[in-house]
Amino acid sequence: MFKRTILSFFVLNLCVVSAVIAGNADSDALVFTWDNAVHQTKLNNPELQSSNASVAAADAEKFGTIGNFLPQIYASGTYTKSYNEKPTVDNPFASMDIKDNYNIGLQVSQSIFKGGSNLAKYDAADANADIAIWDAYLTKAKVSYDLKAAFESLVYAKEYLDLSRDILKRRRENMELVQLRFANGLENKGSVMMSEAYYSEAKFDEFKALNDIEVAKKQLAQVLGIDDYQNVDVVGDVPVSVLKDDIETSLKSLALQTPTYKKALATEELAKANRNDAFSNFLPSVDLSAKIANQDEEFYPAKDAWSVAVNVRMPLFAGGSNYMNYKAKKETLKAKSLDRINSARSVLADISDKLSSYKQSIEQLKVKEIYRDAAQVRAEIARQKYNNGLMTFDEWDRIENDLISQQKAYILSKQNRVVSEAAFEQALGIAAAFE
Repeated sequence: MFKRTILSFFVLNLCVVSAVIAGNADSDALVFTWDNAVHQTKLNNPELQSSNASVAAADAEKFGTIGNFLPQIYASGTYTKSYNEKPTVDNPFASMDIKDNYNIGLQVSQSIFKGGSNLAKYDAADANADIAIWDAYLTKAKVSYDLKAAFESLVYAKEYLDLSRDILKRRRENMELVQLRFANGLENKGSVMMSEAYYSEAKFDEFKALNDIEVAKKQLAQVLGIDDYQNVDVVGDVPVSVLKDDIETSLKSLALQTPTYKKALATEELAKANRNDAFSNFLPSVDLSAKIANQDEEFYPAKDAWSVAVNVRMPLFAGGSNYMNYKAKKETLKAKSLDRINSARSVLADISDKLSSYKQSIEQLKVKEIYRDAAQVRAEIARQKYNNGLMTFDEWDRIENDLISQQKAYILSKQNRVVSEAAFEQALGIAAAFE
């Protein structure tokens, strides 16, 4: 008896496990928690991958300019065939001198001074690398915002679908109640028609909610870097943080630490390097070269040869192009300096605006929660009064509509709370989702 019980228990558990495995095998749903979504975005988001590639490319170009300070070494090989006519008295065209010449050598050149152009090119590449880094920070902050907004949009769409179905059920019950009172001579035809219209509107809301879920899935799938949007789903919520009380006092310093402002600084440095490069065209350049070679009329050449040269070049007149180029770069630097000053003001204004919206969203959510709870209690009381003939349809109708309005406003405020925080983080250049 005991053995049969153990055997039955084992078989039952085996069936349950098999059913779970089969169920999981049949399910193609891609269900993401917040942490899963963050991990997936880090791996697959094309914007993040593109920005990382841009940083790597800018770094490679920067280190490539170091070669301008180093010796340049070349190997060369030349073969020359030449002839000279040697006329004679009897036959001026009777003979000619044909010669072969082979030259194999190694040449080294070193730039000693190029008017500061080499240093300016390195500074420009360094500034470009910084710009790429700050662009990457901005991209990361944008993707963080996109992920929070898209994830929360799907959460909101699912909550709205649940709410729309609750409202549909409530509207149907209300319609049946009004129809029953009309059948008993306690209500008029207009009230019946209005309750039927509300029911139709609730069905449309459910239809709209289903469509909104599909749109939200597509938006989230795009951020996650996947194509199978139809099976995307989420569980849980986007985490929110507590706003610091003293953040208002540090906005100015925060603005100067944002990637947007840092990029403006780097852009100004790039313009300064380009100006210096343009000025180098007015200065002399000096380079040193040396060559060792073997040359002969036969292969392999056996005669040694070498040469050393110092080349000095001083630009005198280039048709005015050097001057106009320098003037253009100088004005560009002036423009970028003004852009940097304006960037600090613009970033501060944007941060202040996003902070204001963020703080309002926090307080608005609290207010909407109170309104929703009050509307629910009020609606239950009103339903009982209307059912007992102690309240008119118009009075009850206003309270019902207010309840539905407050329920919708509450879940919308929850979404706005998350998105407003994400927008404030993006304005600061913070990729909070990935930290």
